[in-house]
Order: sequence, then C-alpha cells, then structure tokens
Amino acid sequence: MSRLTSIKTSKLLILFSICLGHVLPQAYSIAGTVLDSSSMSVLVNVNIYIQNSSTWTVTDDDGYFILVYEDQAQEIINLNFSMIGYEKHSISLKLTDKDNNIGTIKLTPESLKLKPVHVHSHADKSTQ
Repeated sequence: MSRLTSIKTSKLLILFSICLGHVLPQAYSIAGTVLDSSSMSVLVNVNIYIQNSSTWTVTDDDGYFILVYEDQAQEIINLNFSMIGYEKHSISLKLTDKDNNIGTIKLTPESLKLKPVHVHSHADKSTQ
C-alpha cells in the first residue's frame, strides 16, 4: 500500500470516528446520596427517575445511587426522588459534564394521611 493511500485511509477513519461521536448518544452518569432530613440516616430503596423518561434507579444500602442517562435530546432534566413516607423531591439538572455528582439529597418525612377504617361483625345465622 502506498503512502498516499495510507494517509487517505487514516483521514477517512478520523473523519468517520468524529462523525460517529456526534451521531451516537452520549452517556451521562448522575450520582449522589439520599438521607432522611430529620435523622440524617441513609435511605434505602428510594426511587430516582428522570421525568418523561424510562430511566430510573434506586438507592443501595448506603443510600448511594448512580443513574446512567443516554438521551442526548434533553440538556436540562428533572430528577425526581420518591419514597413512601417522604415528600417527593425534584431538582432540575443541566447536563454539561459526563459525570455529575449532585452530592446529598435530603428527603423530608411525611405523615401518611389515611382515612378511618371501620370493622363490623355480624353474627352468622348458619348452623354449625
């Protein structure tokens, strides 16, 4: 192979890889820890999801999470945190870096509002 053909092939490969980088979606990682705001204890199994997306995760035993997001269409996302017994929390996040550590998120405990339950007993008229 001649030197000229080798240079053309190299330029073509470089151009192809540059174009491919713009076509394929970039992966962003979002990481952090979720705590109870009153006791400062870690919260396990908190649901974390991106609004209008199917991307989600949950916190581990240390309250830590990593969410990988591969949609290049949205530059600003709404990251939601929810768990039974806690108020829902949402933050807007601008995706500028591939690795985003958002630090500590504190969820506020919320009392569950239940309606009263009435239990009634009626004598069974059947013979036994």
